[in-house]
Amino acid sequence: MGDADSLVGKVIEVKGGLGLTGSNALSRVCAPGECCHSLRFGMVLEGREVLFFPSLTCAGDDSKVCCSMPAEGQVVMAHGKLERAKGPGIVKWQIRNPTLCVPGTPPPPSPGMTNIPSPAAVEP
Repeated sequence: MGDADSLVGKVIEVKGGLGLTGSNALSRVCAPGECCHSLRFGMVLEGREVLFFPSLTCAGDDSKVCCSMPAEGQVVMAHGKLERAKGPGIVKWQIRNPTLCVPGTPPPPSPGMTNIPSPAAVEP
């Protein structure tokens, strides 16, 4: 994303592996046997540069962590408006509300819209 500065505010589509950021642990003094630590992870697209998705997260505690979607390194296409990442850290870019698709599959329809197959996909 060498020319990312010129793309800020524009809708882009990029491909890469979906992964997790490091955890942000919030803890307090727990009673014996109680699980009260809170863990939060962010989701990122790994490529030449890391692209952060603030709306996709994982949260949980020592017993389990739940994610808004699986992030196991699978290759996805991310579509959305490019922004500069907020806050400190090594991640410079983000897409706030991305649409993620597995390459080779059509994107989901927009709310209130229906996917219509292309004429080549319709059998006579």
